Amino acid sequence: MSTRIESIEAIPVRLPTRATVRFANGSVDAAEHVIVRVNAEDGHQGIAEASPRPMTYGDSSPGVVHALTQLIAPRVVGLDSCSIEGVHAALTDLVGNVTARAALDVALWDLLGKRAGLPVSTLLGGYSPKVRVAHLLSLDTPEKMAEEAVEVQAQMGVQAFKIKVGLDPAGDVDRAVAVREAVGAGALLYVDANHKWSAEAALPAVRAMQARGVNLAWVEEPSPANQVLGRQWLAQHLDLPVVADESAPDVHAAASQLTSQRCRWIALKAGRVGFRGGRDIVGLAAGLGAELVVGSQIEGALGAVANLHLAAAFAATSRYPAELNSGRSFADDVITPPAIVDGWMHVPDAPGLGVTLDAQALDRLRVD
Repeated sequence: MSTRIESIEAIPVRLPTRATVRFANGSVDAAEHVIVRVNAEDGHQGIAEASPRPMTYGDSSPGVVHALTQLIAPRVVGLDSCSIEGVHAALTDLVGNVTARAALDVALWDLLGKRAGLPVSTLLGGYSPKVRVAHLLSLDTPEKMAEEAVEVQAQMGVQAFKIKVGLDPAGDVDRAVAVREAVGAGALLYVDANHKWSAEAALPAVRAMQARGVNLAWVEEPSPANQVLGRQWLAQHLDLPVVADESAPDVHAAASQLTSQRCRWIALKAGRVGFRGGRDIVGLAAGLGAELVVGSQIEGALGAVANLHLAAAFAATSRYPAELNSGRSFADDVITPPAIVDGWMHVPDAPGLGVTLDAQALDRLRVD
């Protein structure tokens, strides 16, 4: 039978969190996400999760549903689902819709992997069967952040932590110190200010952390990336890498961030760039000598599995721990998160993404 795309489904869901996830520019009490299914004429189906973030990308769950069903589907239904480049070429006249495009791409790769009988990570590069996990610590009091880190370390063996900061530099120093003292000197730590420090405040804050024994691996989005001179100055004066995350939503923005010396590393996410875009950024980083980390936008377990495949596919994306634990932020979800054992998450053996939607959970969580 034909491998042409027959239909695209976009199902809005509401994933309740176990506790409010806080960061400097917002919070998540329940995630309004979209489950995407791409159906081919030969009976194969690819799945993905779109995780819109209005405060970051300017999109929303209703907007993602509209984009996929009203803007994207009319352009790609009938195209060969194996020609992922051809599908993307059909969308060149559309702008924005970052998470909708990424979810379409992930679903197409899932479909391709199922058809080929191979995991997506193998199709992309197949570098590693497992990835070290980093855990994101929601912005809270120093004591609560340290307590969460110790719990995750004990239960899952995780030895890498992202510390959300950005509220106030002095308090942020206390947060970092509390986590370092709780998890020990051997754990990898980094901070993410979500652009909320100024360049002038970021430098003394990081140096104060270092002076109090917090040896950071890198600093993510410490100041507004669109304040070019301040960000360049900060990147030049910090003695550790600056990572561009939401300021590098695609390969073009990543190239701009790196070549303007506003950062030295790039964070990439399957939920933002898809697998195709991720592969493009891997090539860009190789050409410029930049390092990569795989981050999280608080996606559910399905989105985290997509990040797992992206991280496992390449040497450059599996060199550092990846933020793969976001699925455990939710009290209910459409799949069960893969286990984390001794700080590692293994790529599922099954073809494609290697996971199956829980039909009952999807019915329970959908909000259309």
